[in-house]
Amino acid sequence: MSITLDTPPQMFEPSTYLNTHTPTPITSFLTANYRARASSKVFKRRSRKSKTSTEMEGGGRPRKLSLKIREDLEESFNRVMDQERELRDKARSVADFNKWEGLQAGPAYETDLFKKLLIACCDGCQRRAKILEEESREVAEEEEPDESDDENAFECGEQDKEDIHETLANMFFTKVALPEMEYVEDFADFLISAELHSLPVLKRACEGYLCSELYSKKDLIASLLLDLLFLSIVFDLPLMKSMTLSELSSRPEELAQPDALLELDEYKNLDRRMMKMSGRSLVELIEEVQRFREQRLRTQSLEIN
Repeated sequence: MSITLDTPPQMFEPSTYLNTHTPTPITSFLTANYRARASSKVFKRRSRKSKTSTEMEGGGRPRKLSLKIREDLEESFNRVMDQERELRDKARSVADFNKWEGLQAGPAYETDLFKKLLIACCDGCQRRAKILEEESREVAEEEEPDESDDENAFECGEQDKEDIHETLANMFFTKVALPEMEYVEDFADFLISAELHSLPVLKRACEGYLCSELYSKKDLIASLLLDLLFLSIVFDLPLMKSMTLSELSSRPEELAQPDALLELDEYKNLDRRMMKMSGRSLVELIEEVQRFREQRLRTQSLEIN
């Protein structure tokens, strides 16, 4: 029996990759149990659903911002950053500066700062922030957050603002967040904060950077690829998941003996972090890669003229 898939050309355009969900082809803990994540409050919120179908119905490629709009965004970005620096300089004169500095440092501070940037540059986000503030005064926060993506997200849902959000997110990630990151754990902390603060646009900016690194750097060690695969599953980063699964499934010899790998420090550390965040082991992740390879070997690409 043979199956031929007729895939729209838009699916292969880079502009649609980040918003196209490509689930693991075999149902397993990666696609089912990971959705529960009951052991951590990090995953009680969910990002907004993909906008890919809307974009494709609208004619394919997303709109491009004009040079004038980009210059205005750059100016607003610099203004917000300057204001933040002034606040920090003033804080140095107060007695409890050390305590204040400790509270404002790190990914949580960065995501709060990005919210200020959205409010300053997007009138839709400005209106949404006021609505959320009024609602928080009227109703106490529920124990279990509403899982509606649109209600959870801090960003406004106005379609003509999506390009502004994406531009600001990439600018912010590159200039503010990235210089503070040295290890994979730093990216994990940033993604956790973006998830908790309902900022899927920051997650996509982070995913875009990591995918560009995966594309440009060859022969990455398997432990790093497994680490990135784990993050892509936990935080629903479909393009990075596809890239890491594809790369790892082409290295069967490196993952042939999972128990032997766990004797090495880098794999031990990864296994511990996986157990802490999800309750799942590195061996299960490797088994999923192996199943993906089996599925991949059963498929054949055909060119249709």
